[in-house]
Amino acid sequence: MSKNKNQEIDDSVEFLEDEDFSGEASVDKKIKKLRDKLNACEDEKKQNLEGWQRSKADLINFKKEVEEQKKFYMQLGHESVISDLLPVIDAFYSAMKNKESWESVDSNWRTGVEYIHNQLLKTIEEYDGSLIIPQSGDDLDDAVHDVSGDDSDDNDPKVADVIRPGLKINGKVIRTALVKLQA
Repeated sequence: MSKNKNQEIDDSVEFLEDEDFSGEASVDKKIKKLRDKLNACEDEKKQNLEGWQRSKADLINFKKEVEEQKKFYMQLGHESVISDLLPVIDAFYSAMKNKESWESVDSNWRTGVEYIHNQLLKTIEEYDGSLIIPQSGDDLDDAVHDVSGDDSDDNDPKVADVIRPGLKINGKVIRTALVKLQA
């Protein structure tokens, strides 16, 4: 309660102590005045409570909004870092794509490189990312495939080969897979 309200209550108590209650009309007036003051205090209390409740709800909503923004910027950061790793992913994919050459490399060295590649893929998955590597014969999907040298006249184009994998993060395509179509 504010100082002014405390002062009003103190004044009312002094007022009651100093007054002579001999007349019924003056008592009714004084009771009415006190009731009016009490009603005013109750109204102010109600307004203060409603204001406090609104402020509390606003704070809760603000905290939720800040948390959502934090998630958004974290996802944006993840996208940026993983996008920066795309050339490394492409290099691994190109190195491992030619099975004959890949298998002719010393097995210990190949095992080490495959281990590093798997760690990279695991890290991408931890940030809700996944590579888009279509299989030969898959239907062309413009949302996740980009065609290299589109020389197919087929109305139902199929993937023949993957030149470079695509990337999805949080279900959003960051980069489409580059594919060749079946002739």
